[in-house]
Amino acid sequence: MSTTTLHPRKGNGKTASVAVGEIRNIQQMWDAAIQYFQAGDYDTDAIYLIYKNMNPKLTFQDIANVISAVYGDTYWTSTYMDYSILSKSLVQALGIDRSLGDQYARNAFTQWRGALCRKNINDIGLIPTQGSYTESLDIVCNENTPLLPQQLIENWNNEYWKSPVVGKNFIYARTQNMAFLGNITPKLQMFYTTAGLNQPPSSWIQCFTDKDPTRKEGSILLIDGKAGPMGQGVRGASEAFTFNPTSQDHVCVIAVLNYEYFETNDPLKITLGNWNSQTWITLRNEDPAAKFDTGLIEIANASQHIEKNVTLPAHYKGDLKIKLQGPDGKLLPAPAAVEIQMAWVLRHGHRKYMDAVEHLKAYDTFRNGQDLYLPAGSFTFIGVGGK
Repeated sequence: MSTTTLHPRKGNGKTASVAVGEIRNIQQMWDAAIQYFQAGDYDTDAIYLIYKNMNPKLTFQDIANVISAVYGDTYWTSTYMDYSILSKSLVQALGIDRSLGDQYARNAFTQWRGALCRKNINDIGLIPTQGSYTESLDIVCNENTPLLPQQLIENWNNEYWKSPVVGKNFIYARTQNMAFLGNITPKLQMFYTTAGLNQPPSSWIQCFTDKDPTRKEGSILLIDGKAGPMGQGVRGASEAFTFNPTSQDHVCVIAVLNYEYFETNDPLKITLGNWNSQTWITLRNEDPAAKFDTGLIEIANASQHIEKNVTLPAHYKGDLKIKLQGPDGKLLPAPAAVEIQMAWVLRHGHRKYMDAVEHLKAYDTFRNGQDLYLPAGSFTFIGVGGK
């Protein structure tokens, strides 16, 4: 007897398909994928039909790149694009080996193709982004002086002011169509909090548009001041939002954008009412001899296993700074546990390598020429609940 487990996929209720002629170049591949998406075809159908109609000079990697963007809603899991879902679709539609599907899917998700709001001045949409995630120059505060979209777009790398005044402030978000070879029309909402970024959704304060103090959602305006679709490379700036801090305390502002290729995973319609930027853990060491920073490690589910690896030089002595914070901004809840494990990394060929292999019976590691990790102790932090 043989069995299988089926996992139903969410559809959009449409079953229509469109006729697409010969696909001779990348632009035509994008046009075809967009037509299939708009017709309601599954990603697997789009992949197969594109493959059957494309010029042999185009590649499977081209298909993965295009489909990963147009069908991004299909691959979004919690807070990221899940390459394994795209890989399965490539395997199913193209009949390729799973290892090749993984390779094409992983490569596709190393570049963001869509509406990009830069996390820092060096952000060009590469995934993962290098540098700080909280130094966006595309979130603009110009204190109590309004700005035109033309000013924000022409002065693309101008950071403007970072210190709001007490009272009414004008804030904006800039975005660019980064590598999506089609039109997108982003919408956005903006929020602020007077504390740090590690805050639960309830602590973020909704901002409203300046033109209509009851409207939460704003449009992206082009350089002529009008809302409209953004082609590849086109830059835009939001209409003005306002917020009114009552003190000179530190303020964090967040912009949440969405466009028409994300229907199910629309951050503007999350039931919590605003976007959840909650993170729990960050590890860092500021010693110049062994400097590292894991960045913010996000916990998105009630039960989740996260691993972050850092390498310290031999015989290193120093301090590891660990910040642990629960979803309410307080100590970790009672069920939470964070384990820090230490290991001695023995490179293949080290004089003690074979001794460690014998000790751990790690013969497969030896045959594969891999580094060997010799446990060197661990310690664990546990949550304390409401204390």
